[in-house]
Amino acid sequence: MGNYLDNYRKRINQNASDIGDSLKYRSQDYYTRKFNENPNYRRAKVSSHEYPTIEEIDIHATSIERMGGIKNIIFKPNEELGFGSYLTFDSGIWLIYDMFKNTVATKAIVQECNTHLKWADEKGITHEKPCYSGASDLGSKAKQSRSEVAWNKYDVRLASGQLFCYVEMDDNTSKIEIDQRLIFGDKVYKVVGYDATTLTNMEGFGVVYFTLQITPKREADDFVNGIADNILVDGNGDVARLMSVSEDLTENENLTNWGKKGK
Repeated sequence: MGNYLDNYRKRINQNASDIGDSLKYRSQDYYTRKFNENPNYRRAKVSSHEYPTIEEIDIHATSIERMGGIKNIIFKPNEELGFGSYLTFDSGIWLIYDMFKNTVATKAIVQECNTHLKWADEKGITHEKPCYSGASDLGSKAKQSRSEVAWNKYDVRLASGQLFCYVEMDDNTSKIEIDQRLIFGDKVYKVVGYDATTLTNMEGFGVVYFTLQITPKREADDFVNGIADNILVDGNGDVARLMSVSEDLTENENLTNWGKKGK
């Protein structure tokens, strides 16, 4: 018996430091070799601010019942992406918002994007990113809005014209400001809440979400291109005046344009 165990340990030590590691590596090897044979296999396209060099990745995708456009994702062993990365497969664009690891592979939960976030920055440059927008929290059709609510005469908590918008955190989305106006569908909303910490990592990569409150339309709002008109503020942050769509601001350097001077 002693010789048998000694020989077994020697075989184990050829590929791992102990039995546990050996079993893990063998499981990973088997899972990798059989990965593409699974009926849930997909070759997904990747768009990621954190991993800009990765263009495609192998995944298994399974739907979560009663949860709308949400899927479980499993990556190949030793492969993964991060929070906020986009996957394109099954005719949709999916946003990674949750991840966890086991000894074999990394798993993720993704939400299907249902619209695009479009805005013009302070230089008049138009930006557009896929996003998920809805009246409930990400990943839930049951939760209701957590803030900016109204109470009716029966003391029932009701969302007051509010949306959440979840999008990848990058150099452009991180510059969207409180009170900035955005168009979704045929309505205009202003940003009243901003969370860039809950779903981001130490390096600042991940998902940023905005709490949006419905706001009156303006004549200058561009619904054809989905770009809302925004206000001008002076150096103290006070409202100076509304910006005209075609207005040239070069004459007044103290005013900051948060509208759509150009595209």
